[in-house]
Amino acid sequence: MIALGPGGTFVNYEKKKSPCWSRGLPTNLWNLLNGRYNNCGQKNSRIQALAYTDDAFIIGYEDGGGKYGGNLNLDWDDIGALEYAALGPQGSYIIVGSRTMVWRGLPARMVQLLKTRNQYSVASVALGSNGGYFLLYTDGAYYYGGGLNSNLRKTLDDPPSNVTYVSMCGQNYFVEFADGSQEWCGPTRLTNHLKHSCYMSHKEIRYSNTSISSTFSEGGSVRELAKDLENERCYVEDVPMIRVVKVDGLWHSLDNRRLWAFSLAEITDIPVQILSPSRSAIQRVRKLKNRGTNIHVR
Repeated sequence: MIALGPGGTFVNYEKKKSPCWSRGLPTNLWNLLNGRYNNCGQKNSRIQALAYTDDAFIIGYEDGGGKYGGNLNLDWDDIGALEYAALGPQGSYIIVGSRTMVWRGLPARMVQLLKTRNQYSVASVALGSNGGYFLLYTDGAYYYGGGLNSNLRKTLDDPPSNVTYVSMCGQNYFVEFADGSQEWCGPTRLTNHLKHSCYMSHKEIRYSNTSISSTFSEGGSVRELAKDLENERCYVEDVPMIRVVKVDGLWHSLDNRRLWAFSLAEITDIPVQILSPSRSAIQRVRKLKNRGTNIHVR
């Protein structure tokens, strides 16, 4: 599962993997996650539920423990083990625990549903901007409304979508379906995280052409990108990942300008997407005199 937050940030807490998170999280949440899950030799219970905004967070663990911070004012003993949570704008929230469910500042229709469909348990909740909400029950029925991203609304409108989880923040969203497939709208860092196959050093990857343009097709200098990466004015996770193919035991990039920028900046952990090489790609790299060890910048 992925919890989305402000500024295009996210925390991925899939059940069978160690949690990971993006750069730019609120400091109190980053300190908590870093101290709990990046501490060598320390083994902690996995995350059961998590939600956060700029000024508040709540996290529950599989062992029943949990913590909250910021402008939340809760009685953890009354809530019990945290099962689901969503934090919205202007201090709104819904928190579902093993003992009780509490909420504040929710859209009127959402409150009505919570009061009238109390014969079923809540299975997933999400709050967004402009009164946006998503509410899933254990019988599979779900409800939504408010200012949702139009693509998210279209996905939820198409039955049967078998949605099992939704997270949203502003116009960004993440959806998981019963078959394990996912749909999302978010910044490059989120797409890189969800679609990358692995990480490689620039030294492991060769070019697939003899030359590249000094500028990107959408504008911007390749050399300036390298300088920005080197000086940490931008980060590798915010640059679209490169696609690589393996030909005769060697890795070749299909995105040569970005590889050249990563090489200039000496980036050793590049997110890559591994693809099967097309016949034209195989023929092209086999014709390279140096097999792609260097490239000319036009």
